[in-house]
Amino acid sequence: MACVLNSINRTHLSFGDDVLVIGGGTMGLLHVMLAKLRGVRVILSEPDEKRRQKALSLGADLALDPFTCDIVEEIMKITDGVGANAVFNTTPVPALALQAIDAAAQNGTVIMFSSLHPNEPVPVNLGSVHSTQKVITGAQNGSIETFRQAAALLSKGLFDPSPLIESVYDYHDFDKAMECAMRADTYKVVLRIGE
Repeated sequence: MACVLNSINRTHLSFGDDVLVIGGGTMGLLHVMLAKLRGVRVILSEPDEKRRQKALSLGADLALDPFTCDIVEEIMKITDGVGANAVFNTTPVPALALQAIDAAAQNGTVIMFSSLHPNEPVPVNLGSVHSTQKVITGAQNGSIETFRQAAALLSKGLFDPSPLIESVYDYHDFDKAMECAMRADTYKVVLRIGE
C-alpha cells in the first residue's frame, strides 16, 4: 500500500481528473482503490474479465478489455480527446509502456510502477514528449511518509484492503499459503502468527 501511495503521490491529481490504470493485478487494483480517494475517474485496462469485474466492484468507473479495443483510442474518446491526466502502468510488458505514454494527456504524468520483463529499451517519441510536456517517471517502494500515510488510512478505517486478501493461513500452513500465493489467479495471501 505504501508503494502505491508513493506512486500516486508522484502525480498532481485534482478532483475530476481522469486516471488510467494498466493492469488489474493486486497493485493495479490498489491503484484503482487509492486513486478513487483523490476524487478522480478511474479507467482500468485489463484483459481478464474477472479482474475487470473486481475493479468495477472496487470503484473503477470503467474497465476496458485491451484485446477488444485500442486502449489509446478508447481513452481519447472517453476524455473527449484530452487523454488521461495520470497513467499508471502496473505491468511488466515493454509494449504497454508506450501505450501508457500515448494515453496520457498534455502535461499528464506517466508512472512506470512495474519493472519491465524483459528489460528492453522502449523507443519513445521524445519530440512528442517535448511538445506535450508529459512527465514520464518511475515509482518503486514506499517512503517514510507513504508508510505513515498507509498506517493512518488503515488505523483510521479510511481504507479497507480486505477485498484484495485471497486467503489467511496459520503460519504452520506456510506451504499451503505459498502454493496459493503462487497461483496466477490470486491476490494477496496473509500468514497469521498466533491468535
